[in-house]
Amino acid sequence: SRDATLIEPMQDLVFALGLSTGGESHKAAVKKLAAFLTGLLDLRVSVELTPDYADFLNLMSAGGAQIGWLPPAIYARAQAQFGVQLLLACGPLRL
Repeated sequence: SRDATLIEPMQDLVFALGLSTGGESHKAAVKKLAAFLTGLLDLRVSVELTPDYADFLNLMSAGGAQIGWLPPAIYARAQAQFGVQLLLACGPLRL
């Protein structure tokens, strides 16, 4: 018989966002996003804001965040450099 490998469940999840404006309304929206994701995923979620996309890519490649939002051009660069995987894409809006 094979030995089963137990994987510890993830306790925390870091969601990265680039180009933080740092304004109060932005900070309030980030707190709401973290609370929403925490409830949805049943994991403690924090949101990490980076001042630019270079810092974002460094954070992701170093394992400082597990998921993040990227615009298309930055995603293409991250996929080529680090092999990131696309988890969700939104198609055209239909009104």
